[in-house]
Amino acid sequence: MSVSSFKIISKKAENILNKLQKKLLPNNFLRTKVLYLQCLYESYTGSSDLPMLVNQLETALKESNNFEDIAQILNIVSYSLYTFTSETKKVILYLKKALSYANKSKNLILKAKILTNIGILNYENGNPSKALKFLTNAFELAKLLSNRHLQLILLNNIGIINFEKGLLKKALEYFSQAYSYAHEWKLVYE
Repeated sequence: MSVSSFKIISKKAENILNKLQKKLLPNNFLRTKVLYLQCLYESYTGSSDLPMLVNQLETALKESNNFEDIAQILNIVSYSLYTFTSETKKVILYLKKALSYANKSKNLILKAKILTNIGILNYENGNPSKALKFLTNAFELAKLLSNRHLQLILLNNIGIINFEKGLLKKALEYFSQAYSYAHEWKLVYE
């Protein structure tokens, strides 16, 4: 697909989403779905309309105390925003908001996933100490929830960061623990 074809299709998608939003104003459920799609679309493009749409979506979902959905949506939007635009400051803002809403929703697995994303973002942006803090907190939640898959991922990530910091003995402890758990739980990764 050529760049000009992509721009035409993108503009058509944006127009359709805008028309849908205007038609669905009275229906909060459908409106929030369209707002979510708009947020997702705008996060792919890094549009300046994204903060306004996120605020509209937050307002609509807050009215129904739907903190879990807000947290999930902000987590997804932050991931795609980082993937497609690398706007780290906006991503951190959205992840912090997502974490706040995850705390309000009391959904611990969602909180663990958001903490993991914040940790990885800090690691990728040269803040290994901050990354370890968030990843360790996520690991403790994963342990509490008996989420074995997430525990193994986090043990390996914490091991990698310790290895890169030159803390080889500590890194080996985390890798060994991950290996031991994977064997014990019969979880095999390639």
